[in-house]
Amino acid sequence: MPNATDRAHPANSAEALYWLLAEHTTDIIVRAGMDGALLYVSPSCRALGYSPEDLIGRPFAPLVHPDDQARFAANNAALFSGEPIDRAGDRVIRYRAKDGQWIWLEGNPQLIRDEVGRPIEILNALRNVTERKRAELALEQAHARERRQADRMALAIDAAEVGIWEWDMVAGALVWDARMYELYGWPADEAPPSYALFEAALHPDDRERVLSERRAALAGEADFDTDFRIIARGGAIRHLRARARMVRGPDGAPVSVVGVNWDITATRTLEASLRASKTRMRNVIDNANEAIVSFDQTGLVIGWNRHAEIIFGWTAAEALGNSIAALIIPPRDHPALRERLAGFLGRSDGTILDQRLELTALRKTGEEFSIELAASAIAGQAGWEITALMHDISARRAGESALAEAEARYRLLAENASDMISLQGADGRCLYMSPSSLQMLGYPADELIGTTMLDLTPPEEHAALLHTRARLIAAPEGVPVELLTRMRRKDGSYVWVEVHARLAEIEGGRVVVAVTRDVSARVLQDAELRAARDAAEAGAAAKSDFMANMSHEIRTPLTAILGFTKLLSSRDDLEAAAATHVQRIAGASQALLSIVNDILDFSKLEAGQVEIASRPVDPAEVLRQSLLLFSPQADAKGLALRFAEGNLPDCVQIDPDRLRQVLLNLIGNAVKFTETGGVRLAAAYDDDAQQLSVRIEDTGPGLGDAEQHKLFQRFSQVDASSTRRHGGTGLGLAICKGLVEAMGGEIGVSSIPGEGSCFFFSLHAPRAAAVGRPDRDTAAATSLDGVRVLVVDDNPMNRELARAILGQMGAEVSEAADGLAAVEAAQALPYDVILLDIRMPGLDGPATLARIREEPGPNQDVPILAFSADAGLEHFAAHGFDDVVSKPLEAGALVAAVARAVHWDHEDLEVADARVA
Repeated sequence: MPNATDRAHPANSAEALYWLLAEHTTDIIVRAGMDGALLYVSPSCRALGYSPEDLIGRPFAPLVHPDDQARFAANNAALFSGEPIDRAGDRVIRYRAKDGQWIWLEGNPQLIRDEVGRPIEILNALRNVTERKRAELALEQAHARERRQADRMALAIDAAEVGIWEWDMVAGALVWDARMYELYGWPADEAPPSYALFEAALHPDDRERVLSERRAALAGEADFDTDFRIIARGGAIRHLRARARMVRGPDGAPVSVVGVNWDITATRTLEASLRASKTRMRNVIDNANEAIVSFDQTGLVIGWNRHAEIIFGWTAAEALGNSIAALIIPPRDHPALRERLAGFLGRSDGTILDQRLELTALRKTGEEFSIELAASAIAGQAGWEITALMHDISARRAGESALAEAEARYRLLAENASDMISLQGADGRCLYMSPSSLQMLGYPADELIGTTMLDLTPPEEHAALLHTRARLIAAPEGVPVELLTRMRRKDGSYVWVEVHARLAEIEGGRVVVAVTRDVSARVLQDAELRAARDAAEAGAAAKSDFMANMSHEIRTPLTAILGFTKLLSSRDDLEAAAATHVQRIAGASQALLSIVNDILDFSKLEAGQVEIASRPVDPAEVLRQSLLLFSPQADAKGLALRFAEGNLPDCVQIDPDRLRQVLLNLIGNAVKFTETGGVRLAAAYDDDAQQLSVRIEDTGPGLGDAEQHKLFQRFSQVDASSTRRHGGTGLGLAICKGLVEAMGGEIGVSSIPGEGSCFFFSLHAPRAAAVGRPDRDTAAATSLDGVRVLVVDDNPMNRELARAILGQMGAEVSEAADGLAAVEAAQALPYDVILLDIRMPGLDGPATLARIREEPGPNQDVPILAFSADAGLEHFAAHGFDDVVSKPLEAGALVAAVARAVHWDHEDLEVADARVA
C-alpha cells in the first residue's frame, strides 16, 4: 500500500476501487507497522488539521487522550494476540487534533498477515464520531433531568451523519428524523413505518441476532449497541450501526427507546475489499505478464507463477521446493550467483532490499537466454524472503545488436560524406566532427573537437550566429534551423557554408546535430543573378521612362494637329476641296493616334503599369453606348447591330474606361471584318460568382484553328491580306487580353470558318449601390466669360490651341512656357484655374504645383489641372492635381474640365460643347 507521497494506483479494477475508497472516504484510513509507526494516512486526516506528511513515520499513541491510553493499549494487545476482534467492544478513543481539541474516533482494526500467517501490518479505518459521542453524552446527562424529551433533543445534535429515532412502546408509535428517512429510503412526505415494518427491513441473515439483542436491552441485561444490514425501500442493502437507550417509567419498566443509527456501508465494503485483497494479489501474480518467482535465503523456490512456467518451462509443481539456481542458472554461474546473493542480503539490518541486474538464464530445454531481474528481499521471522520479477530480454538484446550495427553503418556514411557532420554540446563546443572537415576547411577532425562556431566565423557574423542558436534552442526537438554564413579555412581564406542544425536527444543529453555544406559556388551564382536582375530592373525602368517620354513627345504634336484640324473644320468659309482635305487630315491623325495608343497601351501592359480604377457603373449603359458608336460604320455596310441585355444589375463595381476600351476593340473588329448580316452584343451576370460575362458575335468569315491560335498575340493578324485591306498594328486583341486579365477576368474566342466568330470575356464585377455623378461632373456654364486661365506648356502649339478653344468660350487666357515662368505668373496675378503640363524641362509639372502651393501668393488654393498624355486622375491626384486634361486635346473635354473646376451647371455645359463643335 503506497504512502502519502506515492499515489500511483494499480491498474487492476478491484485494487483501483480499494484506493478510490481509501483516498476519498471521509473515514481516516491508517496503516501502521508492527512497531506502531504510521506507514500511510489517507487525505481525510486533514479534517483533524493534519496533512498525511505530518503523521507518516510517527507513532499514533502520543496522540491518544491520557484517560484513554489504558483502553488503547488493551485493544492493541488483544489485536496482537491474534484473538478474534470484538466488534462490539468499546473502540472509541479520543485523539488530539492539531489545534489541541480532542476528537472521538471509532476504530475498525484489521491485522494484516503475510502468506505464512505472520502479522506484518495493522490496517484501521477510523470514523469521526465526535458529534455522535457528544450526542450520547448529552443523552446520558439529560437522562437524569428529563428522560424522554431531553434524550430526543440531545440526539438531534447530529443532523447530517446520524439518524435519530424514538419508539414509544406505550403508544406503539415510531418517530424518525430526516436522516432516518434517507437511510431507509423512505419518502420524506410519508409517515414512518410501524415498528413491525421497521423490523421487517432487517436483512434476513441479521434479523434473529438484532431482535435477540433488542430483547436483552429491554430486559436491562445490556445496552443496545450493534451493527446490522437492512434492505432499504427500493432494494438497496446498507450496513448500519445503532445505539439506543431505554427510557423507563417510575416502576422501572421501559416506556420508550431513543436511538441513533448511522451508515457504515463504506467501512464494511472496505473491510470486504481488504479480505479479498490477498486473493486478488495472488491472481495478479499468477496472471502477470512477467515471471514472478519467490525463494528463501537458502535458494529454495516458494513461489512460481504461470509466466515463469512459460519462459523457463518448469511447472510450479516441479519448481516449488527446488533450488532456484539449479532450475534457471547455468552451472558455471552458480558460484557468482551465491556470492551476489550473500552480498545482497548482507547489506541490510533487516528491512527491505531492492536490486536490478541482468543474467544469463537457462530454460528447461537447456537453451540459454538473457533475462532482466528486479529482486526485493523482506526479512521475516524465518529469515529472508526474496521475490524476483524477471522478463525475457532476448529480443531487446537482438535489437541492441542491430542498433549497434546500424550505428556503425551511419558512422561509415558520416565519415565518408562530402558534407561536414558535427555534434555540439549544450555549451556549443564540438563533440564530434566528420573527416570531411579536412577537405572543406583544411582542419583534421580531431583539431576541431572542443571548438565552437564562433572560433571559425568572422566577428561580423557572430550576432547572426548567436541569434540562430537561440532560435534553435527554443525550437521543438527535431525541427531544423538553417544558417548561411562564412567559415574560415585553416589557410585563412573563407568559404560560404549552409548549416542545417537540429536538436536531438543522445544518451539522456541534448546535443545539436549540424550538417554543413560548402555553397560558395551557389553564393557566387546568386550574386551574379542578383546583378543581372538589378540590370534588368534598371532596363525596365529605363524603358518605362522612355515610353513615358515617347507618349509625351508623340501626343504633343498630335494634340496640335487634331486640335487645329477641329478648329479649322468648324469654319463655314472653307472651300469644298479644302474641307475635304481637312477631313482627310483629321482621319489620318485619328488613325495615327489609334496606332500610338495601341503601342503605348501594350507597352504599359507589358510593364505592369496599367491602372484599373473601379467605380460604380451601370453596365448596360456602357455596353449600349459602346455598340451605338459603330452605328455609322454598320449603316454604311448594311449591318444590323443588336444588343441582348440579359439579367444585368443596375450597378456594378468596375473600370468603365477599360471595359469600353475592350468593347470598342472587339466590336470594331467584328464590324470591320463582317460584310453581310450583323453583329450581336450579349451580356449576362452571375450573382453567385459576382461575374459579368460579355459575348460579341458576328456573321463574318470565321476563323480556323490555325488562325485562332494567332489571336491575342502581339503584332499578330490573321493574314497579310487582312493587314493590307484593313490595316492596324496587330496589338488590339493582345491589349484586350491584357486589360481583361488585369481586371481579374478571362477572354477567348470560338469560331467556325464560314459561320462567323464569337469573342467572349468575363470580368469580376461585384454588385454596387447606384450612385449619382460626382459634384465636379455636374458643373458647367453657358460660357466661360471672365474665367481667368493660366496655360502652362513648353510647346507653343499646345498653348495656342488651348487659347483658341478657351478664347471662343470667353475665357481670359494667359500663357507660361515653363515651370519657373508659371510660378512667377502665379505669384503676380490671380487666376481661376491653371492648366499645367506634366513634362517640361527644368521644373516639371508636379514640382511647379508644389511651388505654387507652398509659396505665398494669390493662387495657393486655385484648381490646378494636369495637362498630360501619361495617365488618369488617380495617378495625378497623388501629386495634388484637381483634375486631368488628356492629350491629344479634345475641345469639349478641355472646356468641361475648366467648367468643373469653377463649379458651373452641367446643362449649360452641353451648350458650351456645341459652341466649341
